Amino acid sequence: MSSVTDRRWILVVPDDFIASGHLWPRRWALSKVLDRGVSRHLGIRRPIDVIGWTITGHASASSEWSPGPVCWRAEFDSDAPLGALRMDPVNLSAGPRGLCVSPPAALGVTEHEAVGIVGFVSETPEGGALGLRMGSAQRWYGALPDVPDGNWWAPQEIAGEPVLDYLPAGESGAGVRKLLNEIQVILHQSPENLSRRQRGVAEINSVWPWGWAARGLTRVAAQVAHVHAEDPYAVGLSILAGVDHRSDVSGPGDLDGGGVVVADPGRISDPAWLEHRWCRPLVRALTRGRIDCLGVAVGSGCLYELTRRDLRRFWRTSGRTSA
Repeated sequence: MSSVTDRRWILVVPDDFIASGHLWPRRWALSKVLDRGVSRHLGIRRPIDVIGWTITGHASASSEWSPGPVCWRAEFDSDAPLGALRMDPVNLSAGPRGLCVSPPAALGVTEHEAVGIVGFVSETPEGGALGLRMGSAQRWYGALPDVPDGNWWAPQEIAGEPVLDYLPAGESGAGVRKLLNEIQVILHQSPENLSRRQRGVAEINSVWPWGWAARGLTRVAAQVAHVHAEDPYAVGLSILAGVDHRSDVSGPGDLDGGGVVVADPGRISDPAWLEHRWCRPLVRALTRGRIDCLGVAVGSGCLYELTRRDLRRFWRTSGRTSA
């Protein structure tokens, strides 16, 4: 069961969303959160840990509840097998500092391509042993008999960096290095990559293993009663915590107990959507005393929090427009 501590609501957004905040009208509720609220850094810089903190209150949530099995639970509605991990599609290419990774978002992987490649890999003897599964076009999964003992990094965290610096070393990382060698040979032969080569588009020539768990998942204690998200890590944590979770992020319903809203990257490109669907109704609820606090958390770990008392600080601005 969840352990709800307050009536705080938090909106989780990417860093670049806040970067455009100076263009928002001053009268917007979003502007009030950033202008009149109090800002602080959570001491964490991984976007996935920011999501985890908003739900669990744990600063390094991804160390306690690893993304591989947590996301698996959300994507496939079943418990993850031992050794479950993310195997997201990437491109590995030579750079000035060595072999570098391009993350899934930079490749424009389509669902048709993902279905074809995952099916192609599964039909090979070596690939079939991986049990490769597709959660979405950009989120793939598999399992290793022995997970590494070292740290992991999400592909977007190390984009453009030399990948050899981020692979687990020693005997514990041997399985990961073997996996990469084998799957690159298989992917080079896939029809989808042949088509990409002919079109002059970067190939999906590897996967990036990350988010593995060194031990089994434990029960999650949540600090909120509601989670509105499509992000599989947020959904998985809410399932493990036994709290209300909804993929419908079109606006608040039950406000009791506090909640978290993880904005989908596709929708967050339009700040007016977040303003009208979420921020304005929540500021109205804050004004009426139905919630205690409204926060906006960004992926790099900065949190802006607005209380009823802060609403009275109308003189505070951050150089926003007066539209």
